[in-house]
Amino acid sequence: MTKGFVAVLILLAAGGMAQAQSTSAPNPAAAPGPGAQSDGPTRATGTGAGSAQSASAAKPLASDQKFFKKAAMAGLSEVAAGNVAARQSSNQKVKDFAQQMVSDHGSANEGLQQLAQQKGIPLPTAPDAKQKKALDALAQKQGADFDHAYIEQQVKDHKQAVSLFKTAAKSQDPDVQAFAQKTLPTLEHHLEMAEQLKTST
Repeated sequence: MTKGFVAVLILLAAGGMAQAQSTSAPNPAAAPGPGAQSDGPTRATGTGAGSAQSASAAKPLASDQKFFKKAAMAGLSEVAAGNVAARQSSNQKVKDFAQQMVSDHGSANEGLQQLAQQKGIPLPTAPDAKQKKALDALAQKQGADFDHAYIEQQVKDHKQAVSLFKTAAKSQDPDVQAFAQKTLPTLEHHLEMAEQLKTST
């Protein structure tokens, strides 16, 4: 065997070994490590759980929804009755009280409406049929009869409102709780005023 022929065989063998090593070498880009495989599912699961918790936290409780609607109807009725009394009463103290009811309850209604929008709760924008009927009956009265009927209704309505807001002041929703606690002292003051007017008139 000639030296030239042996040299050719050695070159061929070396080339074959290099090709085999190149074929069996791992590709880092094509095969991500264990850390990368576990990160993907973990992030997806965490995002889903966070979204579910956020949606659950944003949904108002049934008791809070009931509070919003009752408070809205009471507020609308107070403003409407106050407007009637401010025009129709013959007693200046009653007229002054009525004007304060329009102002205070008008502001409270705006705050309630803004909070309800944040919570996604639709509210009525006008008194219902039952309230309108009561307002029409009130408007039919004159003089001292009107004043007496209006003040009697104010005492009754504010007792109910104070009770409603005291319950809401213990709500699990911090926004509802804060609104009720802020509004409650005004309602209690209104009740005191109404009871004093009832005695004096």
